[in-house]
Amino acid sequence: MATKPKKKDSKDFSWKRVAILVAVAIPAMAAIALVPVLAMRHRHFLNPTNPIQVWALLDTVADTVAAAAAVAVAGAAVIGLRSLSLTRTEMVNRAKREGKHAAIQRLEELAKELIPDNIPILTLIGQAKVTAFVNVGGIAFDPDPKDLTAARAWVKALPQGAESQIIGFLNRLEAWSTYFTTGVADEEVAFGPVAPVLRAWIGLYYPILLILRANRRSGVFPNLVTLYSVWTDKMDEAQLAQQMSDVEAQLERHRYKKKLPGVIGSDIDE
Repeated sequence: MATKPKKKDSKDFSWKRVAILVAVAIPAMAAIALVPVLAMRHRHFLNPTNPIQVWALLDTVADTVAAAAAVAVAGAAVIGLRSLSLTRTEMVNRAKREGKHAAIQRLEELAKELIPDNIPILTLIGQAKVTAFVNVGGIAFDPDPKDLTAARAWVKALPQGAESQIIGFLNRLEAWSTYFTTGVADEEVAFGPVAPVLRAWIGLYYPILLILRANRRSGVFPNLVTLYSVWTDKMDEAQLAQQMSDVEAQLERHRYKKKLPGVIGSDIDE
């Protein structure tokens, strides 16, 4: 099916057309206005009878042409600056649109591919009754914990085939995270719905991440760890801000509405 050609923005088209007309009309009008003035002032030069008068007439005409050209150049410069400003604005708006579009595509990939890929893993772990890994120091990267005894014990308890599936899933998460850590996709679009899910996944598969990061033959999952760290800090900050807001609201509710009188005689004006 043939697509209809896109219509140009009528406002931009009208503005550019008016600007071009003004840039052409101003020097022309200036030249026309100068002709009678020059004719009255230098009427004896319009019919030169000697070389000096000829050169004077040529000099006057040259000055008029130079003035008109200067006005034309100024008009063209104004048009160019305006076009440059519009181009920069269009570039910024286009970059924002593409970033949001890329983020939406990543959300679709998460819903259609990543989450379904994780379901069989969770099923295996649940059937084997493997409990969640608990790290005394919490989840921390850079530096990673040096003692991996507990992490290796957790991985050893996994059912057969689960470890390889988890590694494949983490590799997909690393590739997925790259869109946000490199600025291709707008992370603000995905933060709200995905940050809690990503935090839960990293918490669940933290032992395998530690072992892989400690193994120099494996990748260190830099994009996944960076995205997790940034989003975790943002979530913690929002949670603390909400807690502070709740405390302030409680203080306001419990603030004394009435005051007891001061010590008798202490309010005498000095």
